[in-house]
Amino acid sequence: MSFNHRLTYLTMKQLFFALFLFSFVVFSNAQSSKEQQYNKNVILKVYVDSDAKIFMDGKIVNEDKLKRSLKRILRKKGFVYYSRSFKGSNTKVKSSKILTLIADYKLPVQFYTDNSFSEVADW
Repeated sequence: MSFNHRLTYLTMKQLFFALFLFSFVVFSNAQSSKEQQYNKNVILKVYVDSDAKIFMDGKIVNEDKLKRSLKRILRKKGFVYYSRSFKGSNTKVKSSKILTLIADYKLPVQFYTDNSFSEVADW
């Protein structure tokens, strides 16, 4: 095989590999973006009050109940609406634990500034 033929062969081989790699990356991203679609109709509202009580959809719950609901929301590819009181010394600690839980499940979160979830936080 002459030098020019080897060079062409290597170039074609590299081109084929590059196209294969490009196709693989594009296909993988298309699959992952389909998997990342969330259902905006499935919402879990979580609020931590000034006494560090956890409210889920308006009802007081413990952390175990919240974890089970977060798993359910994850399966249904839903969202979490989150708000907390800015009063109370224990609220920060409890809020941090709750946000860590939500982050562990990798759920999308929309933050609100009130317990009625009507005012979106824009900070």
